[in-house]
Amino acid sequence: MTKRVHAILRGVTRPGTGGVVGQALGAIENALLDAKAKILGVPCAQLLGGVMRDRVPVYWSHCGTWRISRKPWYEPMIDSIDGVVALGREVRERGFRALKTNVYRYEDGRPIGWATGFGVPFEPGLNVDRKVLRGICDHLDALREGAGPDVEILLDLNFNAKTEGYLEILRAIAGQELFWLELDTFDAAALAYIRDHSAHPIASCETLVGLGQFMPFLRGQAVDVAIVDLVWNGRGRR
Repeated sequence: MTKRVHAILRGVTRPGTGGVVGQALGAIENALLDAKAKILGVPCAQLLGGVMRDRVPVYWSHCGTWRISRKPWYEPMIDSIDGVVALGREVRERGFRALKTNVYRYEDGRPIGWATGFGVPFEPGLNVDRKVLRGICDHLDALREGAGPDVEILLDLNFNAKTEGYLEILRAIAGQELFWLELDTFDAAALAYIRDHSAHPIASCETLVGLGQFMPFLRGQAVDVAIVDLVWNGRGRR
């Protein structure tokens, strides 16, 4: 019955399977799986093939983003590179083994977010200049200074550049120790090219919905880590 409902829902929403539609369908499908497991008296995981692991490593996501860009609602606020160093130290002291951060440039010592793919600032050309490249390196250095050598650092570039811009960033951070470099593009061939030129593992695909969208990236060996984003896109939609 669960598969039948899934097929019906996928059919009636085929023109627009992402966004809030994907979230809604994922919630319905999860509820059906939960109900079926309760009726059968088995763990829900058993319906999906069984438990694969009982522990999952986590990282501090958007590390610094809210404290830098959402003033004054997230404290302690960060308005200097010293605050970024202190944040790295906090990550380590709170027991996190990894953190993920975004792109920042620095003006008068203050970190300022660079999210052109989301219109902040509004720069449709998605051009990466020297100030952005320096900012990325300064930001990573500050986090590493605070977090120490044993905390993994992940860098999320989102949709904030074009292929040549991503390659410029790769050259700028070649000497950094990163767990992975995350970026978004809908061009599997371009991502494969970027991966071939990267000193770091490449993570991507968090904006894709359904196996059909993932397959070109998997066939093209475009990613080291294919991300399924449950929060934004439901259950990934088979």
